[in-house]
Amino acid sequence: MKEEGKEAESKVAQAPSEDFEKKERAKIIHKLINQLPEPQRSLVYFRHIEEKDYNEISELMEMNENAIRVSISRARKQLREMLQTQYSSWTI
Repeated sequence: MKEEGKEAESKVAQAPSEDFEKKERAKIIHKLINQLPEPQRSLVYFRHIEEKDYNEISELMEMNENAIRVSISRARKQLREMLQTQYSSWTI
């Protein structure tokens, strides 16, 4: 029983630092998304921040769904490259 209590205490102690780390990573990712050119920035925002499906984005942006998929794929690649360049200590 004492071991279970120690585990719970350890998890509680780690939670604030893990929460802080998640928030910091989210800030960095938002910053990088904002550096993307249009329309990639908007497409990534709609897809990953607002969690819209490709059909909804197609209607909003008046673009072909395949073009949206390709653009988002290229934007993800660009984001990975930006992360590796600017934050080389991160693993993707």
